[in-house]
Amino acid sequence: KEDILKATTIPGAPEWQGDGIARSLTAAYTELTVG
Repeated sequence: KEDILKATTIPGAPEWQGDGIARSLTAAYTELTVG
């Protein structure tokens, strides 16, 4: 979990960087854990 949240780039998806990916991962993680 921590490693995923620390990652700020996704190999092969250079447009997913910085805060944008952090928000996306947080939302996805929340959906998986709460959903």
